[in-house]
Order: sequence, then C-alpha cells, then structure tokens
Amino acid sequence: MEMPRSPLVYIGIVFLCLCIASSCYLQEWDDVLSLLDDAFPEDYDEDSYSVLEDLYYAKFNVNELSEEDCSKFVFLSDFEKQSLLYYVSHNKPLFSIYELQFVLGLPTEKMKILSQFLYASPTTVRKPLSDLIEEGRHTLALNVSAVNIPKEEYKDFNHYDGGPNKEIFRYRFSSYNDLFWGITMKKDMGETFSKEGFDSRSMYVQIKNRKVLSNLILGDYKISIAQGLTLSQGGGFGSSLEQPGGNQSYVLTKHSSTSEYIFSRGCGMTVKLGKFQVTPFASFRNLDGHISDKSDFPFIISKTGYHRTLSEQASREQFSYTLIGLHLVTDLNRWKVGCAVLRHSFEKDTVSATIANASLFYNYFRRHTRLFGEFATDHDFNIATVNGIQHAICEELTATGVFRYYGKSYQSFMSSAVGRKSSIANETGFDMNLRVVVSPKTTLIVGNDVFYFPAEQSTVKIPTQGNALKVKLSYKTFSGMSAYYQLSYLRQTKSVENGYNMMPKYSHKFYFSRPLTRTLQLKAMAQAVYGNDAVGIMIYEDIVWNPNSQLTISCRTAQFDAPFDNRLYAWEDDVQYIFANSQMFYAGTKTYAVLKWKIAKRFIAQSKIAYTKYTDKYDLPDSYDLYTGTGKIQVNLLLQIEL
Repeated sequence: MEMPRSPLVYIGIVFLCLCIASSCYLQEWDDVLSLLDDAFPEDYDEDSYSVLEDLYYAKFNVNELSEEDCSKFVFLSDFEKQSLLYYVSHNKPLFSIYELQFVLGLPTEKMKILSQFLYASPTTVRKPLSDLIEEGRHTLALNVSAVNIPKEEYKDFNHYDGGPNKEIFRYRFSSYNDLFWGITMKKDMGETFSKEGFDSRSMYVQIKNRKVLSNLILGDYKISIAQGLTLSQGGGFGSSLEQPGGNQSYVLTKHSSTSEYIFSRGCGMTVKLGKFQVTPFASFRNLDGHISDKSDFPFIISKTGYHRTLSEQASREQFSYTLIGLHLVTDLNRWKVGCAVLRHSFEKDTVSATIANASLFYNYFRRHTRLFGEFATDHDFNIATVNGIQHAICEELTATGVFRYYGKSYQSFMSSAVGRKSSIANETGFDMNLRVVVSPKTTLIVGNDVFYFPAEQSTVKIPTQGNALKVKLSYKTFSGMSAYYQLSYLRQTKSVENGYNMMPKYSHKFYFSRPLTRTLQLKAMAQAVYGNDAVGIMIYEDIVWNPNSQLTISCRTAQFDAPFDNRLYAWEDDVQYIFANSQMFYAGTKTYAVLKWKIAKRFIAQSKIAYTKYTDKYDLPDSYDLYTGTGKIQVNLLLQIEL
C-alpha cells in the first residue's frame, strides 16, 4: 500500500533538502572514502571498498533499488537496508535522494554517504552489451611498497628468495553497473617473479541485469550465504557494535581483491524465475598446504598466500579443492526464505576428504521489526544456528538480540559468522545491542555478548565462559565536527599460573575530529588497554589538508607503549587499494605522510612514507634487528590512469 504524501510533506522535503544540500553534494571518490573512514574507521576491507568504488562511478536509480542492489551498501545494517527498501517501495517515485532522510532508523551520516551512490529518475533503460563495452570505464593501477633494507640483507636475514618490495598490478573495466571485468597480479615482499610473472594472478568477468539472468561471473568470485554458517567468502562483514544483526553480505560477487585464499574459481550465476532466485556455483582450484596425520581432516591448509621460503614454496598448490553448491531464495509476502546445499572436496594422491553442508534461512521485515536466522548442518548432522530480532521501539531507540549455538563437532570451510572464535564450532552465546539517539547530534550504543565454550580448547583445558561489553557515546554536528568515547570490557576464562581464572581486560578509546577551516581538518585519538597486569597506551594526531579537489595531504604522529598481549589497533590513511589497520605494540613512535594528487582528469598519483622507531623498553624479537638502528621506513606508491 502506498503511503500518501500531504502538502506539508512536500514542503518539508524541499526545506530539508535545502538545509543539507551543502553537505551532500557530489564529491570526489577520495572524499567519499574520507566520509566512510570517519564514520566507520575499522569495519571495512579491500573487497568492500572495491564494490563501493564501482557503485560510485555507476550509481543506482533509487526508484529501482532491489534487495540485491541494497545489499552492497555494507555501511548499512540489515535493518537499515530493509527499512530503506520499505520506504522506497511505498513512496516511489522519489523526487530526490534527500527524501531518504525520512527512512526509519537511517542516521544522517549514513544518509550523506548513501547519497553518493544513488540518483533519482523515473526509469532506467538497460543498454545492450555492445553499448556497455563501448561506453565503459577502463582503469590501470600499479601499487609498489618498499622498506629501507638492502635487498641482499633482507633475503639473507629472513631466508627469503626475494627482496623487500611488493608490487600489485590492477586492470579494471566497469560499465553502468552491468558489465565488469578485471585482472589482479601480485608479488608479496620476499617473493620472486616466476617464469609466469607475478606470484599471484586473478581475473573475472561479470555480467548483470540481462532479463532472467540477474548475475553471471566467470573466473574468480566470492560466495556468501545467509549468516555465514556454511560459507562466507567476503563481500560484507559480520555483526559489530555499529552494525548489529548478524552477518551482512551479498550472495555472489566478483573477487577483485588481492586475497590469495578466500575466493572461488570457476562459474557462478543468479537466475530470477518469478519470485525465486536460483544461484548455482562451481569452483575448481588448488590450495597451499600439506597432508597431516589427523583423522577428521587430513590436510593442513596454508592461508597466507606467501611463497617466500623453500618450505612455503614446497606447499604451494599441493592439493585440489572443488566446491559445488546451490543457493535458492524466494519472497513470501514479508518473509524471505531460502536454502543452500554445498560440498567441498579435497584430494591429493590417495588422500581425500569431504565437507558437506546444508542450511535453511529466513528473514522477516515489517516496518519496525526484523527477524532473521539460519539453521545449518554438516554431513555428520552436527548443528549450527543463528537467530535474531531487531526492533525499532521508536524512532530514537533500536534493540537487537542474536542467539547462536555451534555444535562442538560442527564442520564447515571458508565460513564466518557471529561469535568470539574464528571457527564455527564449540560455542553458545547471546549478543544484545541497544542504540539510542539521545539528540540529533548524540548517539549512545550499548552492546553485551555473553558466551560459553563447552568443550576444552588448545590453551584452556576446561569449559570457557565470559562476556564482552562495549559502550560507545558519539557526538556529530552538521558542520563536520565529530567525537566519540568507547569503553570495552572483556572477561573470560584464562589459563594462569595456578590453574584457570576469570580475567578481565579493559579498553578506553577517545576519538575527535574537527574541521579547522574549509581546507584543514584535525583528528586525534587516545586509547588505553589494561589487562594481564599490564597497560598499553597509544595516542595519535592527524592533520588533513585538502586545498582543492585535486590535492589531499594527510600526516600523523603516533606514540605507543604496549606489550604484545595488550596490543592496540589504529586505522591509517594510505594510498588507494591499500588498507592499513596496524597493530601497535612494544614502545616507540610512528609518523607518516600521505600525498594524493589528481594530476590530470584521468591520472592519479599517490604516495605514503611511514617511519617507525622502537625504543629499548621491551626485548624485541630477532626479526626486528633490521630496524633497531635507523628505524623502519616504508614507502607505498600508486599510479592510476583511466582510459
């Protein structure tokens, strides 16, 4: 049923559009990245940014927004996505993207970001393939990273075959969000160029929106299913304090990042048949690793993608890996239900193994309430399940609760779901989240995760229990000033000298950002972690200068003092396609400067130079001997041209 508009609503739309138009104007891609980094500084990976960059240059018509399209906005929670779809479907045609201010539960800062990927138009005409190929956008990019160590010294000290340089070459083609292809080639530090060239090579072709063929990918791609209990190869991220509500990802997407492990190679497609969407997929590739003597799974898999030493090279592509699966989903009024079946096969000589999974999943949305969940089993009928509810109690208050149960013997591969562990097994928990909009400028978020590991683990030989509490109070103004304070408290069973005990760990974080002038911005963060009878501290200050749309310069000075067990994390600005969420431990300082220069309309040059100096407060590992004299200097370069 269409929601009627009164004359006052039309007047309100015009008034509010004028009020915020100055902060939602079309911006450069680097400006959009800055908005994302300021709003959600630790939540994204290379795949997420790659998808958003494609959307930035090939925007969606908001009046034709589908659930598949909406799923790519990874900065939105699932509740916000469903609320956005509900508003558009009941009010289209929208006259302006600024009408999205009226979407229930959509914060203003997210609306500003969303406005960079959408436009409002009555209809969109799909172009034939010939026009897509002719009118598409070609991008060539080269990333180079190096450190201040002579090549031979680096090789001899680490016993690597290659020098201290890292090179990545990218070619991308995109056209109207309907046609994509690309090639990625990479050589890591310590690796050498082989006879075939780069150590890692990846390519894909993707075609979308061809009548019943919604999506087709040939080459390298990623598959993610429901809450991630059976398969989750990326293209989204899990539940967090800012984004509660389980895993948030889309089913089938191209693999355009530099990851050498978590992806599929072969073919995947989505076909729309009425209210049904069917996604069959098949993958055939080799994995790094070697045979083990374990009876339940006789392979040890190397996930790093490194081939620097003789042992790493000996484990390269040592066994075959096949993935076959089918994903089916349909809409039933307010319900979205589906199922998936898949089979992983591993083989080397006479040794083989199989992991098979099946799952049922659901999603229900009705204006203020969302229900979601997944029930999964493996080939031995071990169970894993995630179920949750989100409810907007009022416009200023949203509550979320997510229950999970993972059987102690449940098996899956390349999966990732809500939880405290990297593997989906041996865990029960309940995650609660409450978001309160205290005022138009102030938001309070409280999250608490209670968990229990019933079976013993490698470091704790008894059942483990605990809880993780997070509280975040944030303040943002329309003028661009923002600040937040976040408290994190973790208490869980730990191994101590005389047995086991419930050990607490506290973290305090304060962040502040303020534009000093139209071209100059100041950012600062202070963080402290207390636990294990030790304290870790980090402070940094950033200055960002953006005199015009062609040039941006950012600088940071950071001081840190933290033992390894209390290490801290700091998101860093970097050249495009490189995402640095650095671990800070031991004691010292780190300084960097980043230059981003749009030399011409189609040519971009970016560089970063970082200098890290360690003190002698802690006993540093032998691998740090290369840097203890002059400190560590790292340089990252990017050259990019559009054709």
